[in-house]
Amino acid sequence: MLFKAIPTLLLFTLVALQLKSGAQRGQTTSYPATWRLFEINNSKMIETGKHARKRTRLLKPNFITVHSTTNVAHGADAERHAQAQRNGSLKATHYSLGYLSWHYTVDQSSIYQRMPEGEQGQHADYEGQGNRESIGIEMCENKGNSAQQTIDRTAKLVATLMKRHGIPLSNLHYS
Repeated sequence: MLFKAIPTLLLFTLVALQLKSGAQRGQTTSYPATWRLFEINNSKMIETGKHARKRTRLLKPNFITVHSTTNVAHGADAERHAQAQRNGSLKATHYSLGYLSWHYTVDQSSIYQRMPEGEQGQHADYEGQGNRESIGIEMCENKGNSAQQTIDRTAKLVATLMKRHGIPLSNLHYS
């Protein structure tokens, strides 16, 4: 896996730097110009009533969970993972809804959102706290994708979500 070789401290450092501004939950903040604000593609959310959203399970985010897709196939980028989620291709019988689901998928050049932040995904610990209280993010590690750029983009997204929901750095899980 590409991401095993990259120190996770980078992710934590970028998040911590962004949190230094002291913004409280709900406040709007400005970002460093060097961040080149990123766009989130949320135009094709998983439809309500289908696949991983066949039942709405509300979420008040207290944690953020970041995983790597572990899919190194060429072309297994954020768009493809987001499409698979939307189409119900990611079946998982060990989850109560029968599908893997998370909120954001990130690669070197894009971020796709497929679930609202106020709904539970099924990405962490089956029916445990990780799913009940956590926003899920998957980082792509496909061939041809820059691991460094993906981590940088993910760190910016994480910092944004932490500020939006008042989530402390201690409630960030990365594996």
